Amino acid sequence: ALAKVLRPTTGRYFFWGDDARPWCRCNRCVELSDSDQSLILENRLIAALRRHDPRARLAHLAYSNTLSAPAQIKPVAGIFLEFAPIDRAYNVPFAKADDKSNGKHLEALDANLRLFGREHAQALEYWLDVSRFSRWKKPAVKLPFKEEVLAADLDTYGSRGIRHLTTFAVFIDADYVRAYGDPVEVKLYGERLTRWRQRKL
Repeated sequence: ALAKVLRPTTGRYFFWGDDARPWCRCNRCVELSDSDQSLILENRLIAALRRHDPRARLAHLAYSNTLSAPAQIKPVAGIFLEFAPIDRAYNVPFAKADDKSNGKHLEALDANLRLFGREHAQALEYWLDVSRFSRWKKPAVKLPFKEEVLAADLDTYGSRGIRHLTTFAVFIDADYVRAYGDPVEVKLYGERLTRWRQRKL
């Protein structure tokens, strides 16, 4: 019913599991990773969605406990990768191999791309997410935005064939503006993304 009311013009649907909560551990599921269990549900959901919207595509969210690629379940047609590396380091570019966190996340990205493909893959990033850098508590800290990190990250994703990029920007609100002024980082992000997309087209 929700998909009928909130039908996206792009045909891309995003139904996520509970945030970082463990999946089932019953006798039938205990051998399946959280990523595999998530994909089982998504494979069923896309079949239901396509009965009402033949163009439907559904995101598999690779994030936190579902970051690793599914190992036992394969995606059916219409499932695409949405990669959200919330625990990566943001003081250095994503591709900086000597950062252990980033290395682990890049390995997970590549494994997921091998399974889900690149054509419709999307990265959901945190470059502008004040809430993450504030550890989800207010008062918010000033966004530690580094344009050179964003630029390098765009090229890292682009080199892997990813063309769909988004970012959270939570806590950039009236309180934030009062404390730190207009968030020029939003403009810098938009300008950098526009230049990158024009270069890729």
